[in-house]
Amino acid sequence: MKKFNRLIICTLFLSFYILNSINGEFCVAYNCPKGVNRTSFYTEISVKYPFRLKDQQNKSCGVPGFDLYCDKTLGTLIQVPNNLVFRVDDISYSYPNYITLSDPTNCLPRKLMSLNLNDTPFTAGNIDKIWLYNCSRDDYSRYDRIDCLSGPNYTVICSGYDSSVLASSNCSFVQILNVPKSYYSRYSGYLKIDLTWTGFPTPPPPPPPSRPPRPPIYYSNSGNSTTIGYLPGILGGAFAILVIYLCYSQHCSNRTAQATTTTTTANANTTSVVVVVGGLDQVTIDSYPVVVLGETGSVLKSDDDTCSICLSSYQPRETLKILPECLHRFHKDCIDQWLRSKGVCPICRTSPPITSSH
Repeated sequence: MKKFNRLIICTLFLSFYILNSINGEFCVAYNCPKGVNRTSFYTEISVKYPFRLKDQQNKSCGVPGFDLYCDKTLGTLIQVPNNLVFRVDDISYSYPNYITLSDPTNCLPRKLMSLNLNDTPFTAGNIDKIWLYNCSRDDYSRYDRIDCLSGPNYTVICSGYDSSVLASSNCSFVQILNVPKSYYSRYSGYLKIDLTWTGFPTPPPPPPPSRPPRPPIYYSNSGNSTTIGYLPGILGGAFAILVIYLCYSQHCSNRTAQATTTTTTANANTTSVVVVVGGLDQVTIDSYPVVVLGETGSVLKSDDDTCSICLSSYQPRETLKILPECLHRFHKDCIDQWLRSKGVCPICRTSPPITSSH
């Protein structure tokens, strides 16, 4: 039985490994929500190769640098160097490839001040060069005011190079930004930016030559993960387990039938030894030898001075009964009562023989 259990466990592990390997070639396309309070024709973002949801899809389903996250409140998110997190508002997988990003905190200009695309697979295409100034007065209405960067006592404005602003004692130069060109003419109106990736990343490696190549298969899935099984593999594994079980059952049946029809000859006087699982009859019990302890109560073995049934020590003149096969000794009354209900030795579970004459 133990060997059979080990075989079943090994088969299950092997089936799991095979199915896991097969499932690795299938990539599930997820539909991740855009988040609450987002106005758009589409309410979900379809995430598929080269992008992948980092916590829900295998690494083979995407390319490094294209990892996305799905948040029920904020929507689909992407993290770029400098720990900048952007919300994904749209992805185009057809030429020209692009991804549209916005800021979950609604201050995209602040994010663009730290944006660096050098260590990402994305490019910005056309670039706008914008100068930022910090002014202590708010009388620069002809310039583009960035409210989310301004404070009660200062105003952040942006424009191209302007010598009059630089010459003003009320303004100080902050930074020159190279930002992706937007549809908006004013920098303060930047709500979204479009990035693209040059060329299409290398797809996952093809299957081994021993079987025909299969391109990645995408399935639609909204929200939670759904396990995609590979039906032939599952059926094959179940069939293998069933065959092993049937073979083992047949083997056990044959052994049981053989044990039932087998008899053991004890000697040439046609005395048969029968192994009994239930209790013994009184004639057989009375046939086992007994011994009466002497006045000293000593026994042949120093470690055999207690009855294993009643746990009492042997006393002088007590009658002990000895089981023939294993030679274990007990109080006569204790072992007689035991053998009437159980035909085995209480210590070693050896079945005393029943001797019957033909």
